[in-house]
Amino acid sequence: MTRFIYFLLLFSFVAHAENVHVGDFGATADDQQDDSVAIQSALDSLAKGDTLIFAEGTYDVCTTLVLQHSEQITLRSFTQSKLKKCANFSGEYLLYVKPAQDFTLSSLHFQGLHNGHQVSTWGKQGVYIASATNVKIIGNEFSNFGDAALRVTSGPEADYFTTNTREVMIASNRFSQCRQVTTTQAQTNSYVGGVNDIVVLDNEFESCTLKLSTRAPAQTANVLFNTFRDINKTAFEVSYYSDLWVAHNRFMNIDGFVMNLYPNSQAPRQIPWDNIMFEKNFIHNTRFGLRLNSLGREQLRPVHALTVRDNRFEQVHFAEETNWRDIVRTYSYSDHASFDGVHISGNEYELAPDSDFLYIDPLSRNVYIDNNTALPSQPGS
Repeated sequence: MTRFIYFLLLFSFVAHAENVHVGDFGATADDQQDDSVAIQSALDSLAKGDTLIFAEGTYDVCTTLVLQHSEQITLRSFTQSKLKKCANFSGEYLLYVKPAQDFTLSSLHFQGLHNGHQVSTWGKQGVYIASATNVKIIGNEFSNFGDAALRVTSGPEADYFTTNTREVMIASNRFSQCRQVTTTQAQTNSYVGGVNDIVVLDNEFESCTLKLSTRAPAQTANVLFNTFRDINKTAFEVSYYSDLWVAHNRFMNIDGFVMNLYPNSQAPRQIPWDNIMFEKNFIHNTRFGLRLNSLGREQLRPVHALTVRDNRFEQVHFAEETNWRDIVRTYSYSDHASFDGVHISGNEYELAPDSDFLYIDPLSRNVYIDNNTALPSQPGS
């Protein structure tokens, strides 16, 4: 399936005005010399519709590469050439893109200097894309970033409490040894959104968390057919995204929550969010299941339409935890409301000793629970 998706999406952006090669500007792969100036010159030369091509090999990047005010630009290789941070890298991001319209990143490998899965190293980041429309990030690899391997978000200059990045496709990539892939705008005191209309499709998250979070209203996020594995914290965090569809994913060997849903404490006020669906996912060998936190303190409006259905939970073991021993658990910090319209149905689950499948907080309303089936416990589980 991965190859089919990759070539189908690739076909949609191969026709561009001109191919530009970084080698023509003096960038030489595998020579262990700083290629930053040459690659930046190539980026500065791009015109509307151009494709910048990286020949096979590794390029050493010692300062942040910047692409500004781009339109219909593609950065790609045909062999997943590597852009690697130098040991003495100066800057925060390896690649900084803002603003952008119709931007594509394909078949490149971005490598940092820090294993963010072992130790979070804030500010040591990979690719930043902001204030963008129609973004495709397809068939790349991102590894060894202490913070965000990929941050796609609204720019901090956006109007207060708005979202100015939309139509983002992140497909058939591999993320490893990083702290996160995120939509959060991390600038202090910046109250803007993440991304409207984002699709996260057929990626591999190995030792790297996916975090869809926003500080302003954001709508439509589809997280489909991904694999999350070998993560020593929560696999998937989500905050304040309405119309969220999480389906057909595999979560394996997760030493934290499978999905942690929560209101973003950095938002300046409550953001209405509704329509959250988690269905047809496979979960195996995880510390916890789903932590579904609806509201913060003093928030009044309930979250409408929460659905958890047709999932299979195997070996959710809870380790030494004594409090969170429910595979699916809702709760609210508010004294006034929680979820309104909860559907939990068709799930299969194994129970660890002294655990339960489901806890619904007393403030949730209109709850429907049906046809959830306990599986025989496996030896050693």
